[in-house]
Amino acid sequence: MKSNHPSRHISVKAKHLRHKAGSLLLTQAIACLFSTAWAAENQDSVLKTIDVQGNPISPYATWQEPDKSTTSTTYQVGRDGMETFGAAGGANSYSLVSGLPSVKVQLLDPYGMANKIGGNKGLRVRGIAAWHGGNGTVDGLNLSGVNPGAGYLTLFDIENFSGASLAQGAVPPDKSNLFTVAGALDSQLWWPSGDAERILSASTGSFNFQRLFARVSSGAIGDSTHLALSASDTSSDLWRGPGTSKRGNYEAAITSQLGDLDLRFLVAKSDIDQHNYRGLSAAQAGDLNQYQKLGFDSTPTAGSYQNYYQYNRQSFINTAYIGEARYRLSQQSRVTVKAYYMDEDGWSLDATTTANQVRYWLMKHNSYGFNADLETVIANTAIKTGLNVASMEPPGPPNAQKTYTASATGLTPLNWTTLSKVTDRHQFQNIYAMGTQEHGDLKIQAGARYAREIMPSMAEYNKTGMGALSYDAAINASTVLVSVKGPTVSEWLPFFGLTYALNPNAELRANIGRTYGAPSFDMWSQNAKSQTQAIAQALWNTLKPELDDAVDLGLRLTYANSYVEPVIYYAKIQNKSVTAPSPITGFATAFAQNVGNGYTQGAQVSWGWTPAAAWTLFGTASINKAVFDQNITGVSQSIIGQQFPDTPKVMANLGTSWSQNGYTVTPTIQYMGERYDNVTHDNRIAGFFTVNLDLNYRQKTNWGKADYSVTVLNLLDRRYINLIDASDLNSGATTFYPGAPRTLMAKMSVSF
Repeated sequence: MKSNHPSRHISVKAKHLRHKAGSLLLTQAIACLFSTAWAAENQDSVLKTIDVQGNPISPYATWQEPDKSTTSTTYQVGRDGMETFGAAGGANSYSLVSGLPSVKVQLLDPYGMANKIGGNKGLRVRGIAAWHGGNGTVDGLNLSGVNPGAGYLTLFDIENFSGASLAQGAVPPDKSNLFTVAGALDSQLWWPSGDAERILSASTGSFNFQRLFARVSSGAIGDSTHLALSASDTSSDLWRGPGTSKRGNYEAAITSQLGDLDLRFLVAKSDIDQHNYRGLSAAQAGDLNQYQKLGFDSTPTAGSYQNYYQYNRQSFINTAYIGEARYRLSQQSRVTVKAYYMDEDGWSLDATTTANQVRYWLMKHNSYGFNADLETVIANTAIKTGLNVASMEPPGPPNAQKTYTASATGLTPLNWTTLSKVTDRHQFQNIYAMGTQEHGDLKIQAGARYAREIMPSMAEYNKTGMGALSYDAAINASTVLVSVKGPTVSEWLPFFGLTYALNPNAELRANIGRTYGAPSFDMWSQNAKSQTQAIAQALWNTLKPELDDAVDLGLRLTYANSYVEPVIYYAKIQNKSVTAPSPITGFATAFAQNVGNGYTQGAQVSWGWTPAAAWTLFGTASINKAVFDQNITGVSQSIIGQQFPDTPKVMANLGTSWSQNGYTVTPTIQYMGERYDNVTHDNRIAGFFTVNLDLNYRQKTNWGKADYSVTVLNLLDRRYINLIDASDLNSGATTFYPGAPRTLMAKMSVSF
């Protein structure tokens, strides 16, 4: 079992040996398999007689394009798109949708390996940040919907996905994502099927980047069983400051077709150990010539021992089990049941703003749940109805945080700052129904989701004199100071959409619906746990979800060799989480609560054009406005009409791909307009553009195929600020993370 004591943070020999052993095993697998390659695309079985939403990505959508099967604003990314836009480190689902309109993905390193603890891990959609950890589902399952740790974002190798999709604006009710105000992201697993195949790849790059990946598919075992095993070993130095990032991933999947019953099971494990990137202050962010590559200290420095790089690191082991069963009741009806269990065991160390003090955050928790869906046709209406249930154990909110005193020789426990026990788990219960009808050129979709959320119940324990004890020992030796019972909230989330074909090439589209966002869980660590019983419960009872009412209007123009889809949108924001003074009599301290109101509006477009057999042009552009439209009671500054922090008004992606005789050249340009570091616009962050270049050669042989590629990220070596870690309404210090410099990577892969 993984140790939770910070002595392990300094002595990493055992961890190094484990990674070395993993690398050795993977190297042996590669030697046995002999080579590497691209995987054949997964073709999932779907009902032929009805148009059912929510199935895995279309096998012919190899790039990225709007999903034409739905009235919602949904984009899908196929295998080629994942290769172009996916993080070179081989994980992180956020990176898969980074080329879509109105989507801002900001990774801390060029390979997408760095995990940012807590808060926003680098995803904004239409100006709305995905808070409270990794947002998104895997095959529609909520493995870690509220999680400050690494979660599912490091758990799956991108090569083990068949595609990804992102719904924006009004989200259809059959999307099972817990929180949808920042869209509904889903990564679809590549389940084993078809013939036997062996895939291997080896990558190397700047900053000592090394990656090995192997996947073996059995082909048919007996009549209808298929097995796939995969493993990867990835490592890199931090591009600024001392430290490394290491990850080992392992996955096994099996499928079996028993008549009308389709069974699937998968187990995945990820083991990460990495040093953290240092955030910059506003002054440092304004002088990137000097501070672009500032990291943590390579040696302990008197007076600021908290900035020693060995005291700023994290380690996680994530394990997930997924089971799926699909049963065809008839030619027009099917039942699907999916279940999952995920366990995370890890910790992080972070420098505090107090000299020589380090925060230790223990994250040891699990989640589980299931989805059950029925698809059928009744009176010429395609019906999809079902329920999904998720049960999660905090954090978040944080339940185990300790402060250590840092010195040149190590860390000494000072005191627990949060010593809480979860007395009732965080639970989500959703039921939904949606119908689809077609009347000539008109398609109509309508439905609703009933969302019920039971907040976690927490008990805070007396921390006095417990600093030297482990979490479990401290809980056993202490007494409860305050406890809260989690309130239950429920909401109806309706959806209505339609498309109308003006002609074979043009289609009008419109949809309207309500989306659901996270309550202000941060209040527990900010204030609730330190109050009297009555005030703590009163504060906890104020929890409520953000609710956004969204409407989209779009036009789809599709021709033999091109498409363009412009969209205009508007969403009214209610109950946005902000830090504000307490409404409770006798309690004046400000805390996070859902009292912000505002709106988003904008226009976006995506397009693709193949003017000749060898050429493809593609791109997206967006103009986004995301603001508060009311001031906050008790907050002195006026915030009406001010763009949210870290939210550019203008973004664009442009690329082209040329292919001839096995050679492919793909340059891409990304532009991000100016932003501000807070809602009062104290500091302007200049806009910037970056250029990436991908060179690829594909060789087909009698035994299979081989790919050789060279990728240059940030080709022009631009200096810019990437992620701005700031709340939407000022609360505490803002942290800035610069973008990575020019990065060169080479990859070889073969399959046979």
